[in-house]
Amino acid sequence: DDCEWWNDCNSNDIPDDCEVGNDCNANGTPDDCEVDNDCNSNEIPDDCESDHDCNINGIPDECDIASGEPDLNTNSIPDICECLVTSYCSSSPNSAGSGVQIVFNGTPSVSINEMGFSAQGGPTHQPGLFFYGPGSAYQPFGEGIRCVSAPIFRLPPPVFFTGAGDPSGPGNAGRPLDLTTGAPSSGPGQIQVGSTWYFQLWFRDKNPTPTSNLTTGLRVQFR
Repeated sequence: DDCEWWNDCNSNDIPDDCEVGNDCNANGTPDDCEVDNDCNSNEIPDDCESDHDCNINGIPDECDIASGEPDLNTNSIPDICECLVTSYCSSSPNSAGSGVQIVFNGTPSVSINEMGFSAQGGPTHQPGLFFYGPGSAYQPFGEGIRCVSAPIFRLPPPVFFTGAGDPSGPGNAGRPLDLTTGAPSSGPGQIQVGSTWYFQLWFRDKNPTPTSNLTTGLRVQFR
């Protein structure tokens, strides 16, 4: 191997085509030699950093921002990606406070499939169920407003709002969104590239008698 100097870009006495563990994109060139494909100099080729490339343009988010892509709220996510997720509709007061807000976590990318939802401000220890549909609505339901139109697709299992002793604080709930299983994976509720869906969390409450309520809504455009 130490004789193949012409095939050893990083001078480690291992031929380049033998460094399969150091070649994430399987192009025959060790990752640490792809200096022209490593905008942030972290020795990981840019086309291998899909989990940090929200707009799937082959350039890590931090390099997009460094080259001028807007990030007005300085959260290291290009604004073009955050516009894919929009909060809408209103939440109603519940026994814990003024209302529950739903938040999207991750990137709405079908290929990356690493995303989920969280909600803050709910009644402690009460169960809830995330659901989604093809459009928006404004329909009184329980003590809240159903902001998602039919047909409705559920995202089981139920979640529970955290209690006072939880490290994250009271009144929080969340779940991942896996596009490879359940309603999002096939049939009329399948979430595909270019599709737009509307999401919400329905939850039980005692205010003061048993009832139910809903969060704000989220409009998500998937890429």
